[in-house]
Amino acid sequence: RDVITRRRELGGLDIFRFSDFIIGLKVSLINKILHSNFSHPWKNIVINQLKFPDYIAISIENSLTTNKCGFMLDILNCYTEWKSKSAEASGGTADHCIWKNPLITDIGSKFWNPLLISKNILYLSQL
Repeated sequence: RDVITRRRELGGLDIFRFSDFIIGLKVSLINKILHSNFSHPWKNIVINQLKFPDYIAISIENSLTTNKCGFMLDILNCYTEWKSKSAEASGGTADHCIWKNPLITDIGSKFWNPLLISKNILYLSQL
């Protein structure tokens, strides 16, 4: 692994950072889950592990799963890390989904508005 990431001047291949490559692979699974034209039996298994399978984007954005450990939570944590790094690299901040976000509450309860959700208003920037 060291040879792969080491700069060429130091005898390496200067290809990529392995950990970033793995995060990229895991995040690519999120794209497949969200893509409506992609269908595969494993997609249904993954969606059923989300806390709100009828609201896939909300579950993914807030890392809401039925289990607090396992494969799907690992994928969602990688997505959160990728989103944060991407925002930082572009000099901005990540746009957060407000529905059921554990960090955005109203007197201790998490927000949920079916009318705004049905209009696909999910992020702070859309308000």
